[in-house]
Amino acid sequence: MPNSNDDASQDRSDRDFDETKRWQTFEEILLRLHQEGLYLHPHQLAEFLVWHGLPVELRYVPQALQQKATQINENYLGDMVRVEAFDEPPWYSHRFF
Repeated sequence: MPNSNDDASQDRSDRDFDETKRWQTFEEILLRLHQEGLYLHPHQLAEFLVWHGLPVELRYVPQALQQKATQINENYLGDMVRVEAFDEPPWYSHRFF
């Protein structure tokens, strides 16, 4: 008979493995950079990603790059990102920048 503790341990192990395989979201990348002492405005990170041909959540992209970002998002074939749509406002406040 299988040990239920082994099953729970395996579930945790699978979840940990899935977390390490998952690519970071835009906000997670930005927060990690801030934790490492690199204080970028979200628009700066978004511009960097766009200029390197990587998809980015459009709400962070300055108006001047919206068309280019949209084109990248629609045509990106890589496996490193997934574009997610959010209904909530950005986590940061413009007054801090």
